[in-house]
Amino acid sequence: MIANIANFVVRYRALVLLTSLIGIILSTLGFKNLYFDSSTDIWFLDDDPVLLEYNELKKKFGSDDYLVVGVQAAAGEKDVLNPETVQAIQKITNYLEEHAAVNKVRSLVKYEYMFYEDEMLNVETAIPASKNFNFSETEWNDIRTILNGENIAHDLLFTKDLKNTLISARVIEQSKYTGKGNAKTDLAADFRTFVEREGLQQSDKYKIYISGSAAISESFFYFSTVDQSISYPIMLTFIIIFLFLTFRTLAGTVLPILVLVVSCVVAIGLIGYFGWSMNMLNITLPTMLTVVVVAETIHVLIGFYRFRNQGLSPKEAAVETIKYCFEPCFYTSITTLLGYLSLATGSIALVVTFGVEMAIGVAVAFFFSLFTLPALLSYTSAKGKKAEKLVSNGVIARAVNNLPDKIYPIRKAIIAVTVLSLFPMIYLCSQVKVDTNFVRFFKDDAPVKQGLEYFDETFKGSLSLEFRLDSKLENGVKDPAFLSRALEFQNYLVTLEGNGKVNSPVNYLMKINQVMNNNDTGFFKVPDTRDMVGQFLLLYSNSGPDEDLSDLITFNGQEMRMSVFFAVAPSVITKARIEAIEKHIAEHFSDLNISVTGRAVLFNNVDNYTLTGLASSFMFSLISILVCLFVVLRSFKYGWVALIPNVLPIIITGAVMAMLDIYLDFASMMVAATTLGIAVDDTIHVMDRFKRAKKANLDNRAAIALATRESGIALVSTTIILVVGFAMLIMSSFVPNIYMGILGCLTIGLAVLCDLIILPAVLMCIGEKQKAVEPMPEATSV
Repeated sequence: MIANIANFVVRYRALVLLTSLIGIILSTLGFKNLYFDSSTDIWFLDDDPVLLEYNELKKKFGSDDYLVVGVQAAAGEKDVLNPETVQAIQKITNYLEEHAAVNKVRSLVKYEYMFYEDEMLNVETAIPASKNFNFSETEWNDIRTILNGENIAHDLLFTKDLKNTLISARVIEQSKYTGKGNAKTDLAADFRTFVEREGLQQSDKYKIYISGSAAISESFFYFSTVDQSISYPIMLTFIIIFLFLTFRTLAGTVLPILVLVVSCVVAIGLIGYFGWSMNMLNITLPTMLTVVVVAETIHVLIGFYRFRNQGLSPKEAAVETIKYCFEPCFYTSITTLLGYLSLATGSIALVVTFGVEMAIGVAVAFFFSLFTLPALLSYTSAKGKKAEKLVSNGVIARAVNNLPDKIYPIRKAIIAVTVLSLFPMIYLCSQVKVDTNFVRFFKDDAPVKQGLEYFDETFKGSLSLEFRLDSKLENGVKDPAFLSRALEFQNYLVTLEGNGKVNSPVNYLMKINQVMNNNDTGFFKVPDTRDMVGQFLLLYSNSGPDEDLSDLITFNGQEMRMSVFFAVAPSVITKARIEAIEKHIAEHFSDLNISVTGRAVLFNNVDNYTLTGLASSFMFSLISILVCLFVVLRSFKYGWVALIPNVLPIIITGAVMAMLDIYLDFASMMVAATTLGIAVDDTIHVMDRFKRAKKANLDNRAAIALATRESGIALVSTTIILVVGFAMLIMSSFVPNIYMGILGCLTIGLAVLCDLIILPAVLMCIGEKQKAVEPMPEATSV
């Protein structure tokens, strides 16, 4: 069958190339559907109950996506109340209010305080409207007096000492956004440009910090595109140089690059065709897919040039190359594909989708490498004599060819050291900690991280933990008994470590009660009757406030929202805090029917999904790859042996993670699953050649020596490409991707060492006492 496929590809090579071209053109139609998505939702499956609860909150109370701008008084300044700083706050406020992505802005210059006058509840901005805010010191002090008394705004909109204030812009729902791109990323990017254009970061009176979900999303997008624009061209340049030095022919240099480019184009086009988004994870797809494509094309090129130097014509060499490489490359593609598909067994939607996308990319790469590339090579004339010489007698080839003789005398020592080292390594693996805290995604000098840290220190966070309190009755939130219980819960929240100020309708009702009673602080409490609550809400509404409470109380008055700033912490701490709150609610506030949600809850669940996803994806990958090894090697014994050089590197990498205190997150989870699939490719090539040698009645020592000589140069070459591919991720602006690059390089590097040292040592020992050659079923040619 393989011979028929090979003959068909070369005989109808023009048709194969035309089919490839049509496929490329059709796939590019998907590019028009591509978009970048950095929203919270992409991390979760559509039916995830945590996501559904979060969406329910947004449906009833509005979006909780904000761009948050912090303004801090400079050292030596009394507070933010000076003309230059307030002018900057006004300028920022005006800009945000006019942006198409914003539907509500809270700001110091918009803040309204309540007062009772002429038997009416009135609201008025604390800072009078002005063109340049050149107030007298007396007027500034009057403003300070007003703001000092606004306890409901302290540590929510400004600190009590007035040295810090924030401006929050609520982002409109994407479906209502009239712009061309993503509402959040557009807003944050435009605002960053606005700040630079207006020189707002250059004042000696104040300093600006930017945070919120919009800034975080835009930072993911910005740094991802910057990463790819820098790292991928460098990677391609290295590959071109490597291919030229290896094959010394134009075809051997250009054609693999052509194959990898079109493979990436088709894979990305299919992402758009299926309506999937580009995101912070699959933006690395070209890098990851390139290492797979080049690894396969190297095997094809080495085979082709060997056949050409044996006197075969280009067409004959192309046929023999397909026959020579098809089955092992098919199985190596299958194992790599399964490694990525194993990610689809988890519960992190972002990782699940990436696994499927990469699996599709691997399948596309196999087609172009084993069909399109040989068809192209059949038109070439160069024999690649220099390439054959390098492959047979180069420095790498000589070093690899001498390895078996050096391993044989110390084979038992190698196995003994390996076995003994496993126990501490496995123990260290068990000590790896899980942490998906998104603050760690950014380097220390990233503005978004500096903003997050500022808000954590000043306001106990820029993101909030959200609570939905359900009275189960229409207008039930107007019941003083319900409000009093809500106040008890609110008071409990503010006592917890890591929590900031609570924002709720209870605060406004207590403030109105105080104002309506001559501003007596003794009346800063829940109104006594339902009628009084209803009257206060009506009076407040009739006063025409900018803050209408629609995002705190549902239209029918059945539910209310309570938000608390929540300081970002390592995920194990965040998890403990949330679980403690949920337990306390169940024990003491079950009558309030409280639902806990918000971004803190969402990302807390990513931790659980990471652990379960690691277990499920790794087991799926391990079992499926083991089955493939049994099939391709047609031997249970050698299938288990072949697994050793692939599992051992992952165990060692896990131990290194523990020693270096590298946390387990979605990126390191992917390393375990994907490198297992990638690393097994080389093992299959070694084992297949080993079996062919056994078929020729060689003993194990001679068979492994032959296998190493025939496959060693390809192993080292593909490993170099793989390591460079993962190394490109080290240049990333995302810390998880940096660690993914480091751990990927380590795992792949260890894998080739295991293939060339530990695997031969095991195989030599297995056959040492055999008196007769063990019959082996026929294997494929590699």
